Amino acid sequence: MKKQLLIMAGLAVAYAVSGALGMLLAAPPGNVTAVWFPAGISLAVLLKFGDRMWPGITVGAFITNLLFFPQTGSLVTTVVGSLVIAAGSTFGNRLARYLVLRTCGLEALARPGAVMTFTACVLAGSAVNATVGLLATLPLTGLELAVAPSFWLTWWLGDAVGMLLIAPLVLSEGTPAPRRPWELAGAVALTLIIAQVIFARPIVGWLGTSLPMAWTVLPPMVWAAVRLGARGTIVITLLLFALITWGTLEGAGPLGSYARPVALLLIDGLLTTLVMTFLLLVASIAAVRGERALLEERVRERTRRLEAANQALVIEGEERVRLTSKLVDAQKQDALGRLAGG
Repeated sequence: MKKQLLIMAGLAVAYAVSGALGMLLAAPPGNVTAVWFPAGISLAVLLKFGDRMWPGITVGAFITNLLFFPQTGSLVTTVVGSLVIAAGSTFGNRLARYLVLRTCGLEALARPGAVMTFTACVLAGSAVNATVGLLATLPLTGLELAVAPSFWLTWWLGDAVGMLLIAPLVLSEGTPAPRRPWELAGAVALTLIIAQVIFARPIVGWLGTSLPMAWTVLPPMVWAAVRLGARGTIVITLLLFALITWGTLEGAGPLGSYARPVALLLIDGLLTTLVMTFLLLVASIAAVRGERALLEERVRERTRRLEAANQALVIEGEERVRLTSKLVDAQKQDALGRLAGG
């Protein structure tokens, strides 16, 4: 019980801290951001420790929204809106966990079809979060209906990307480590070089281009997916998220010329595409390796059976030779006996 309470408290703290950091990137009206890491942390904890950890989500979400709910001048409005959003976040994450366990389970990264099912479960849970958040914010803050679609879409994709980025760290437990430690360092170095050339980060003010060249981030992602597995892919994606967001919000790179809400949507779309594509690649590689291991095991088993059968044939042949030799000796003894008797 004590351990469970500690996990709940840790989840609430992690939710609040990561939520506060995420709100630094928030777009108007102030409680929607590009990637909502608390959603991913919540789903990961629920998958690893069970559904009983949900109070940690509620407390963390309530504290976060209490601090960052759009100011209306009324404490009651802020508290009510924060409670409603916290309840929606709790239900949405629990729904995502339920759907994942009922469909693809914890082996969601083992095959491409399971990745697609996992993504659908994440999108369903995120849709609940975004819908409840919109319904709580719209009447309590006077949010204009014209911006409601982009508000909902940013919230939905932000939660979904957060889940897609963090939850696979739990799902990929037990996967082999990179074959060579320098490979992760090489992928990180390549990521830094590409982000510097295209998005003018991490070194501020050096290079950067407005040309539509965001696709150049693909090489390190492919490298990570093929050589480093799910965890390596997530590490490179998180690094790209930080660098792309940093440059974009400072007006650098191919996405920097857009208004902040649109830029956040574009970042969400780019990250969603990257994460889904390369988790599918990771799952495909894992499936191929699994089939190869299964085939090798079948070959070894068949070889063992053939060797056992050959050994049995050898033993049977030796037994026949021995019996034949005894029969010949017996016939000789019989012939000699008859000859002596005659």
